[in-house]
Amino acid sequence: MSLASVQTLRERSHSFRKCFSMWYVPWLVLLLWGVGGGEGYGNGAPLDACISLMPGHYGTTAQTSPNPYSLVAPTQYVPGQGVTVQITGADFQGFLIQARKVGTSTTIGFFTNPPSTVRTNDCPNTVARGANSATHNSQAVKRDLSLTWTPPSEAGHGTVEFVATVAEQKTVYWTGLKSTQLTETTAASATTQQATTPARTTPRRTTRQQDTTKQPTTEPAIERVLLGTVSGWTFYKVQASGPMTNTNVKSACDSVGLSLPCYINRDACAETPYWNSDCVSIGDANSTCRQTQRLVSEAICGGSGPAGCEVMDNVFAYMPGWQQDGSACGVATATNTWCTRGTSYFSLYAFCAVESPVVSTMPIQTTKEAGNVGSAVTMTSNLLMVILPACITRMLM
Repeated sequence: MSLASVQTLRERSHSFRKCFSMWYVPWLVLLLWGVGGGEGYGNGAPLDACISLMPGHYGTTAQTSPNPYSLVAPTQYVPGQGVTVQITGADFQGFLIQARKVGTSTTIGFFTNPPSTVRTNDCPNTVARGANSATHNSQAVKRDLSLTWTPPSEAGHGTVEFVATVAEQKTVYWTGLKSTQLTETTAASATTQQATTPARTTPRRTTRQQDTTKQPTTEPAIERVLLGTVSGWTFYKVQASGPMTNTNVKSACDSVGLSLPCYINRDACAETPYWNSDCVSIGDANSTCRQTQRLVSEAICGGSGPAGCEVMDNVFAYMPGWQQDGSACGVATATNTWCTRGTSYFSLYAFCAVESPVVSTMPIQTTKEAGNVGSAVTMTSNLLMVILPACITRMLM
């Protein structure tokens, strides 16, 4: 090869590298920045969102459509004693939640023992600095997230409520979500608390079975209705007697020789306080932590949760440790909600099961990838297919 040819080859190579770095690399950097999701989203809400609870997502606004999420909490708290608050509803990726004194932006109390997908923030708008706010630490898909909140040990802080912003994904989020208000009480009087559950927004069919709430009866638990088979277990609803407490749900299942499904499908989950040796877990160590009632309703009602699955109406599940009055957790047609406290309802149905060799009818679910990585790969490939030929052509000119 002559010296002139070598020189020409070097010039063309330099021309290609210059074209590629000038056009492709900057676009790639911008694209990957966009995948990162803007300030704070991937790893949780930033501290400058402590008061407004607004995500730092440039160019986005909160949704004005009906909020698909609810904050489920008791109606009372005892100073120094932890309570559970749940973010329920559709799948979501991000959130920011605080307990605040009603009518103020002042946070109170601390979130303790958060699950692996949650981290805490130390917001300055507070009664005491510490883990007074909770947010996501990844874009992993979440549903029915339970958190433990502990109020200050000293009395006198008055009525509080949980407030939250929940993001289905980066650009789709709802603000202004609130729980029922929690009044301060003493340990002695807390046993008589009457919690209510926020109304769910899940669409319901118009044909409903008649609700028989608040009608005590002494009829024996003899009716057993098949619900479906999921994860090797066949589920039934069984007529119960008396208020829908955990004790009466257990009695109904025992009366027909059926097992008592645990509230959660496996142990070692955030909701393990809602478990004891009387119930059975339908999952194994590799199962994703889910409410058993939700798994069944999604399998037999095309993906709908318990509040949107008509066959789950007036069915209450065993949930020890949830309420001090021993309430079971269920769907009440009178309120169109889940989890409704069972002590307000009488002689409805217990959620029971028996192990079965039948293959699960639950549809296979796929895990959503975090962020927009898949679309980013596609865009990167498309960009490369446009720029690469252009740079090669320029090199050969």
